[in-house]
Amino acid sequence: MGKTCFFILGSGRMGSTFLYNVLKEHPKVALTNEARIVDTIHLAYQAVMTPYGEASEHGFQGLIHKDVQPGFVPIFLRHMREAVAEYYADTFGADKTHWGDKLAGVAAAAEAGRIWPDTRHVVLVRDPRDVVCSYLNMQKIDDPTILGPRWEEFMGMTGEGFARQWAETYDEILRLVPDHILVRYETLMAEPDAAVAAVLEHLGLEPDPAVDAAIRDGRSTEGHGTSATHEASVARWKRDLSDDEAAEIMSICGPVAAQLGLTSTSDN
Repeated sequence: MGKTCFFILGSGRMGSTFLYNVLKEHPKVALTNEARIVDTIHLAYQAVMTPYGEASEHGFQGLIHKDVQPGFVPIFLRHMREAVAEYYADTFGADKTHWGDKLAGVAAAAEAGRIWPDTRHVVLVRDPRDVVCSYLNMQKIDDPTILGPRWEEFMGMTGEGFARQWAETYDEILRLVPDHILVRYETLMAEPDAAVAAVLEHLGLEPDPAVDAAIRDGRSTEGHGTSATHEASVARWKRDLSDDEAAEIMSICGPVAAQLGLTSTSDN
């Protein structure tokens, strides 16, 4: 495994599965789908790097006595790196130069930069009103248990709750991962070749025919898609939301959206 790790980050419902399906076809990429391996490493790293009795910047309570840390930390970090490298090499092959995960925890992905200095981040973002519409439509599926172990929590969320989740996610990204490439869902859907080319350049990867083929074949609306077409998924809030509902979402998400430069989200 090579030295470059990267993470696809965002709120969900913003094209991450499409981008994952495209990037994983690159012959130099070893990419997992919400495996959360780096999240596990993050928890262990916090436990080791935070002295016993103190709290880390993320609120994790340290477990290792400070007198032990100087001798233990370098050993821990070496074996931790080796464990991750071995997993990706065994799973994807040792010839990959880039490895990572889709939708890893933001704090974990940010901290990966301290462990693997060449870490890179791809942030996907979508108009929060469309994100809320997509989530609300997911609540209408016949068998919600396919959404995972937290399906009951998901089914109980409201539009306001989804909006706050969006705002909190991107606020955390802006605070912890300021160095990233930002890809808008709307651009990824309308101009996938250009959007993916920009991501590849950010990651230091050359274009590849397998990626081009995945772009052509990958924009399926099957699975958890909630619009008939990708074209219909853009600005769907104008059809699905009342003026009051749209205004409430933007009252929650507007400040963060402005920081992200999403000027079009101010349109009513």
